[in-house]
Amino acid sequence: MQPTPPPSLVEPIRTDGSNLFADHTVKVRLPAILDETLSVNPGLFPRAREAVQALRDEIARGDAIIPLADRPAASAEYQNWQAAHRVRAGATWRSVDWFFCETFMYRRLMQAVAYFETEDDPFRPIKRVEYDSAVHRTVFDHALFDSQMGGTVQRLNAMLSAAVFGNRVDLSYAESRAQGLTTDQSDLLVDDRAAVIDHLLSAPAGDVHVVADNAGSELSTDLCLIDLLIRENLALRVVLHVKYHPTFVSDATRADVLTFILACEAGKYGLSARRMGGRLHDAVRVGRLVLTDDPFWNSPHFAWHMPLALAESLQSAALVVVKGDANYRRFIGDAYWPHHTPFSTVVSGLGMNLLMLRTLKSDPLVGLKPGVAESLETQDARWRWSGKRAVIQAHFGKNA
Repeated sequence: MQPTPPPSLVEPIRTDGSNLFADHTVKVRLPAILDETLSVNPGLFPRAREAVQALRDEIARGDAIIPLADRPAASAEYQNWQAAHRVRAGATWRSVDWFFCETFMYRRLMQAVAYFETEDDPFRPIKRVEYDSAVHRTVFDHALFDSQMGGTVQRLNAMLSAAVFGNRVDLSYAESRAQGLTTDQSDLLVDDRAAVIDHLLSAPAGDVHVVADNAGSELSTDLCLIDLLIRENLALRVVLHVKYHPTFVSDATRADVLTFILACEAGKYGLSARRMGGRLHDAVRVGRLVLTDDPFWNSPHFAWHMPLALAESLQSAALVVVKGDANYRRFIGDAYWPHHTPFSTVVSGLGMNLLMLRTLKSDPLVGLKPGVAESLETQDARWRWSGKRAVIQAHFGKNA
């Protein structure tokens, strides 16, 4: 069925100064990301460098948003972007819906660097540093160890925790990365792990879909979770949804996943990782791990506008695991809901068994108990943005 939006839909956050963090993003964070992209790619062709700089200046000045360059007989993905721009004709970078602003900036960047012609990821140098870092090695080693210790329930608890707090390591957002690896139980504002584990252990094994977020430390923990699901036969098949093109600096692409699995299999990260890499590579070969990169996950559209074929594949799954802040925004309409709004109220129209694992890096948030948000507001004015706190939220609505 086609997903439906929640009742009493709240308007999405905009970049017009009405939301402090969106305003900071368009004025500071996006130009800084483009500056860093230029810095780490000294070998860019001069024309590409000029195009990235022009995009950076366009955003920094708050100019009118320029559409993608004309391309006759272009792909459906391109045509969808042009249609999304047309309905915002005349909008500036500082007077548009925030979700479109961010997603379109990355699509414009891909045009500027000719990604679809070269398949050269402009964020690869940044990702490479993360994979070679002590943080990544520590996160991955802990996840590998925890995925093999104790009973199934203990391992699932550990892997779900690792998967959500691995989301702190976001290469587009330094404040979240700075939170580090140390966590406190109070950092987890909603914890539905018990219900999720009961669902996985009590229901017949079926497909589990994982909508990935960041490459690097987060993807490594996600693959430990995926390996556990396949190894314990808790999933007949895992479908891993990655990005159609590089975006949000560190979001995982098909190349990121396969490169890491092969590096593990080659022994780069030790014996346990080598064994896991071998298992995952075998799972890819026999179809128990499937990689897919529907352009929807890069688009400016919310979950209730996903293509019907994609929606039906998710609705047929035993569980859909959605990772990260941007994906969370996509599933709840990137809106500033009252934080006590029930999670089920917002996502029930999707018709999915849904699990969302997300550290907080923006304002949109639902599902808190009354009074929690107000209490946090008195403790930390940046609690919704800093990446310190997290939610594990589930809704079992496949047959709703």
